[in-house]
This record gives sequence, C-alpha cells and structure tokens, in this order.
Amino acid sequence: MKLVYFPLRGRAEAARLCLIYGKVPHEVDTIPFSSWPENKKSGRFPYLAVPTLELDDGTVIAQSIAVLQYAGSLAGLAPEDPLEQAKALCLALSVEDLIQQALQFKNEKDEDAKKLKLERLMASQEFFMGTWVKQLGENPFLLGDKLSFADFAIFEWLDGICSITKMIDVESAFPTLAAFAERMRG
Repeated sequence: MKLVYFPLRGRAEAARLCLIYGKVPHEVDTIPFSSWPENKKSGRFPYLAVPTLELDDGTVIAQSIAVLQYAGSLAGLAPEDPLEQAKALCLALSVEDLIQQALQFKNEKDEDAKKLKLERLMASQEFFMGTWVKQLGENPFLLGDKLSFADFAIFEWLDGICSITKMIDVESAFPTLAAFAERMRG
C-alpha cells in the first residue's frame, strides 16, 4: 500500500499517523510540486488531487477524508457503532472545512478579500475549536475513552496548521485542546 502526497504534512498527515499507530505496512510516495502538473495528467489520480492511497491490488482510494477513514479502519481506529462512525466522520470533515477556508485565504490575491477571508477563517476556527472542546468534555479522546481516526484529524489541525501558522494560541485560548494535543503527541 502506498500513501501518495506532496512533501509536506497537510491532508495526508492524519492518515499517515493512523497507519503508523496501527503498524499498518505502507510506503509514502512523495510527489514534488514541480512534477505535479505532469502527474496530474497521468490518469493516476481519480479526482486530480492528492492524497491518495494506492492498494496492492491496484485500487486507488482518493479524497483526503476517505483516505483517512480507510487508514483508520485498517489501523483499528474506526468506531464499530454507526452513530460513533458518523460522529468521527463529522469531526474529520470539520477539519476539512477549515482547510478549505485556509486555502481560500492563502490563494486570495485581492488584499481586501484576503482580509475578509482571514476574518472568516479565524471565526470558523474559533467556533470549531469550541465545538471540539464540548465534544471532548472530560474524555481523553473525542469519542470518549477510545482513540479514533477523528482524533488524528483534529490533532493534525492543532499540531500542524495551528502550530505552523501561529493563527491562534491554542494553549491559552483552548487549554483543553492543548492538553488533548499533548496526549496525542505522547
């Protein structure tokens, strides 16, 4: 099995962490940004995007949340109960919503529009982080006592995007999430 992505953490990182946690044998195929236009035209990527997970039988799983959910299932990190599955998926998709907003902000050329997109991103991030805090409650993980692929998605936002961009001081604004991230690092 091969996890395919660019040479950065991004949308593939939570899936990669799930595979490592579950000791699932896999390779990582890193595509340099310079060769992406050529790779995109190759027919290798069903939705013309990465990450993908290429299985040994030739099956390609595309779309970051589908890749995460499948990797989580292989790693024993997918809830068995359908309601808990839906909750995990909802949490992972909330991160994808934030990633979409972050990319819109990053790619905006007009300075006034960029400012508005940053304000929207910051408001959404604060709202979602508050929702994550409520979801955690007094539990060690987002779905209670059992680790799931959703924990890795939220962790990647906190440890990756938040710590890299410094958009928000998670430790002071959301100490519950900072403690959660620290548990995930351990």
